[in-house]
Amino acid sequence: MRKKGFFRGSKKANAITDTIMVIVFLFGFAMFSTTAYVIFNSVQADLIESVDGAEAKQVATDIGTNYPLWFDGAFIMAFILLWLFVLGASLFVETHPLFFIIAILMFVFIIIAAAIISNSFAEIGEEQEYQAIQSDFAKTFYIMNHLVEFCMVILFSVGGVLYGKSKL
Repeated sequence: MRKKGFFRGSKKANAITDTIMVIVFLFGFAMFSTTAYVIFNSVQADLIESVDGAEAKQVATDIGTNYPLWFDGAFIMAFILLWLFVLGASLFVETHPLFFIIAILMFVFIIIAAAIISNSFAEIGEEQEYQAIQSDFAKTFYIMNHLVEFCMVILFSVGGVLYGKSKL
């Protein structure tokens, strides 16, 4: 008995939906990490003043300096791991060679969605609060501003796996 996919009646569409989920997750993660840092920066001075003890003040300062490094690195790690997940998932999906042609047509819609999300993130990044932290989250802003190009690389690698698997 075949297992049913989450979005469709079969598992054949998972390569497309997995790629869409990667784009949405990356956007959400980038928005969460940068917004949390903007909020923390706005309350950090008040937090340091209101806390008693040198150790507590040092912890608040350390969080402010280490946060961008942790979350920028976590974003890169999530990007690479999700890319590998999508490649692995597309390797294990049962597909007919005809699906490769349908997948290419779906890739166009995914590229359009990536362009919309990338432009949305770029518009948010133009706000004054986010411009101040762009150097702290250099990798995150670079990937999100070039999401279309990265998405095309992911899609072509998924397409290569789907096409190559059908030739085995």
